[in-house]
Amino acid sequence: MNLDDLMQTVRASDPSDWARVERAPGLSDPFTNEFVLRSDPTITLNFGASHNDGKGWDHEEWSQSFLDKKIYGAYAEVRLSGTPVFSELLIAADGFRVYLPSGKTLDGGKRIEVTPEAAEFARLVDHLLQAHSEFDSYMDRLPIEIG
Repeated sequence: MNLDDLMQTVRASDPSDWARVERAPGLSDPFTNEFVLRSDPTITLNFGASHNDGKGWDHEEWSQSFLDKKIYGAYAEVRLSGTPVFSELLIAADGFRVYLPSGKTLDGGKRIEVTPEAAEFARLVDHLLQAHSEFDSYMDRLPIEIG
C-alpha cells in the first residue's frame, strides 16, 4: 500500500469503521484522541495536538457570524504502524462545535479555499469527535470553496 492508497482508505472510511482508543493518563504524546481502523489496526488517526500553543484567534472575517468568534487550530495525524505518515491542521470553530479543514484564505479572510481531500478528511475527524456532527451544515453556510 502506498501513501495515496492509505489516505484514500482513510478518507473513504465511515466513522463506524473506527474504534476509539482510551489513552493512558500521563503519556507525553501531544494528541488527545486516538482511533484505530477496525479493518486494519496498523492504521491509526490521532487528533488534538494544538496549533499556536492552543491560543485562539478571531481576525478571520468568516468566523464573525459565530457566537464564539475565536477559532483554534489542532492537528490530525494518520499513523501506519505507529509512524506518522500524514498530518493536517484543522480549525475548531464556533466554540469547538465543528472541526473544519484549513486552507488558503482569500479576500483578506472572507473566504477559504480547500481541496476536496482536505474537506473529506476534516469531515471524518469531525464525525469521530462530535456526538452529533453538524459538519455538512457548517460547510454549506460558510464561505468555504472546495476546489
